Amino acid sequence: IRGAYHFYRPSVHSSEQAELFLETLDLQPGDLPPVLDLEVTDGRPPKIIRQGVQNWMNIVEERTGIRPILYTMRTFANDYLPRKMGKYPLWIASLRSHPPRPPRGWSSWTFWQYDHHGHLNGIDEEVDLNYFFGTVAQLKALCVPAAEVLRSK
Repeated sequence: IRGAYHFYRPSVHSSEQAELFLETLDLQPGDLPPVLDLEVTDGRPPKIIRQGVQNWMNIVEERTGIRPILYTMRTFANDYLPRKMGKYPLWIASLRSHPPRPPRGWSSWTFWQYDHHGHLNGIDEEVDLNYFFGTVAQLKALCVPAAEVLRSK
């Protein structure tokens, strides 16, 4: 299963970032929903980050018909995101040997990135390792259905 993500920069207008992401997105049936990667503040205050992130999520969801996933760390979400963002699936980064607690606003996480230095057969370089909280059927149900691909074109 493949997917596309956007590394969010609070110092660049969220509409511009969403449009660039959508221009380069090649959404296909079976893909993961679009992912917004939230890791940096660029020195911007929480209010500006919250507004920009919500704007990006709104634009991408409206144009694709697919609810995006938020990728972030628990502390970042607690410090910079409102509880209402918990309506989005969460991909939590937590380099620990035990499952992380979700941030405020989420009752659980969908994906857990637990390692940045993993090794997989057939890949010569280190890769991120992730865990999906669910079954294979639930993972497939999260992915883009064939009918939704038309909305992103």
